[in-house]
Amino acid sequence: MKVEITQKSLGKKRQSSFWYEGQVAFIETDHGTYSLEACGDIRVMFEEDGEDYRDHWAVEEAWDRNLKDKDLDKIGEFDGWINNNWFEVVLIPDEDNIGVISSIGDVGDTYDEGIEMLKAYAEVRHYKPEIEALRKQ
Repeated sequence: MKVEITQKSLGKKRQSSFWYEGQVAFIETDHGTYSLEACGDIRVMFEEDGEDYRDHWAVEEAWDRNLKDKDLDKIGEFDGWINNNWFEVVLIPDEDNIGVISSIGDVGDTYDEGIEMLKAYAEVRHYKPEIEALRKQ
């Protein structure tokens, strides 16, 4: 089982899902591709009663301010997080007639958590029962 990385880690100081967007890594299996996705909307204020930043503009502003994960944690102290994203594992089936499968049960907050979750899902073939049921329809 080989993990293919599509977005490299930004290091130990930028592990939060906040820094990532879209597919981060994937593992090919016999019944489809398990994909680690950074998904969800970002909406944040970097200072109390400050400007509202969204999605990639929020990430760009955080880079411009040279923020790290520890700085993002401080935003919660004044309730500056309006929305945040997360890491989630989905299955992209081999068949064209079956859409992406997601359970949105388990989510990861950090890059390393997400990669470990991806490996675990692929190892236990987490979505295989759903695929088999859809194939029978």
